[in-house]
Amino acid sequence: MLRLTGTTAAHRQSAVAVSGMGMLKQLLVREGDVVKAGQVIARLDSAGSSLQLKQAEAALAMAKVQLEAAEREHQRLENLAKDKAVAGVQLDQAATGHKAAQAGVNQAQALINMARKAVADTVVRAP
Repeated sequence: MLRLTGTTAAHRQSAVAVSGMGMLKQLLVREGDVVKAGQVIARLDSAGSSLQLKQAEAALAMAKVQLEAAEREHQRLENLAKDKAVAGVQLDQAATGHKAAQAGVNQAQALINMARKAVADTVVRAP
């Protein structure tokens, strides 16, 4: 029988940084546990992020309604302009309103993407 003394060290260590904000809700591993890449190791409270996502989804729904109304108004004024029954400035205003409504939809979609990322960031995964 051969007896040896010595120390052991982890084969690999990783520092974990969290990109999301919030209170720690669950810690699923302990220091020194063996984890696989991508394994969920902690969860942050996602209530605030989830509410922001719902708010962004509602903003997108509203922006889409406004876009539909602007499209109808623009189309109506274009038809009237063909018969010279509307001033050019009114048609220009409708076109501008339509572009602004489209920008509102784009902005609301960006807010949804940001909110989805915030929700996803509440799940902490091993590197």
